[in-house]
Amino acid sequence: MPPLSEIASMVAGQIFTTVPVPAADFSGKTIIVTGANSGLGLEACKHLVRLNVFHLILACRDLDKAAVAKEQILASLPPDHPNTTTISIHHLDLSSFSSVTAFATDCITTLPRLDALIANAGIEVKHFSLAEGYEQTLTVNVLSTFLLGLLLLLPKLQQTGEEHNTETYFSVVGSAIQIFAPYNQLSQPNLFAALSDESKADMLNRYYLSKLLCTLCVQAVARRTQHLNHVIINCVSPGFCDTGLYSHFSPPLYTRVLLRVIGSSAEEGSRCLVWGVLGGRGSHGGFMSEGVVKEGGKWMGSEEGVKVRERVWREVVGVLEGVRPGVGEGLGK
Repeated sequence: MPPLSEIASMVAGQIFTTVPVPAADFSGKTIIVTGANSGLGLEACKHLVRLNVFHLILACRDLDKAAVAKEQILASLPPDHPNTTTISIHHLDLSSFSSVTAFATDCITTLPRLDALIANAGIEVKHFSLAEGYEQTLTVNVLSTFLLGLLLLLPKLQQTGEEHNTETYFSVVGSAIQIFAPYNQLSQPNLFAALSDESKADMLNRYYLSKLLCTLCVQAVARRTQHLNHVIINCVSPGFCDTGLYSHFSPPLYTRVLLRVIGSSAEEGSRCLVWGVLGGRGSHGGFMSEGVVKEGGKWMGSEEGVKVRERVWREVVGVLEGVRPGVGEGLGK
């Protein structure tokens, strides 16, 4: 169990903080949102279109659902609001490394610029299954997310920042419930192989662990990209929201009760995603909750947490180098 102070802080933020509706102008900017066809991703896209994003890319596994989402996004605009946004739909299946590399290659070769990647897509499942040789939660939420981020980071985000003298973002959607992750599971050698052993897999806590891994990886990448003056990498918690996350299973009674009592709507949570790509240099490597940079948990800043972070990142890079040799080049040690 995490310290009671961390639990109290998370609950207090959920109950007493109202994240303001984002106000900015994204005119001229191109933004990718993964998992954009429902929940947080869909609602974030509605905000981005309202804020005049020039080119919005819906990166989704199900193209039919993405097409419906596109119509919902357009319909969400006020009648007197001019539609200045081009909305494109692209196939992206994070359970497939080849799909990730194909999508990234297409973006690199066809997009004149890329201002932000909002890595929102993720899954929570309670049954064990493999994807690309690893437990599917790890593949989708962690490995493919950072494969996509690294493939786009240097060739596109940094290039856009330099050419247009602007801040660009790789913003990963995490979760404050990472404080409940079983840290001791990260001490295993050959971590991703060990976590992908069905006979030992703790699926009850796997989602929590995947979100902790995301935050650790964001910190590791951010530390290695301090020399990239234009790119900002952060992790964003949307809070406890009623979204489509539980489409794969029925959540326990206490979760349903908490959602009803203190849960936010998907629209409210999506505000945090948009604030993530407005966080500024001060959010680089940071964990954002309720729209501002906060501490993601004391363990991550501890001596043990830092050691685990570096070891985890070396393992992630090892996996990704096997998928796309050289993917980690250009990052500091």
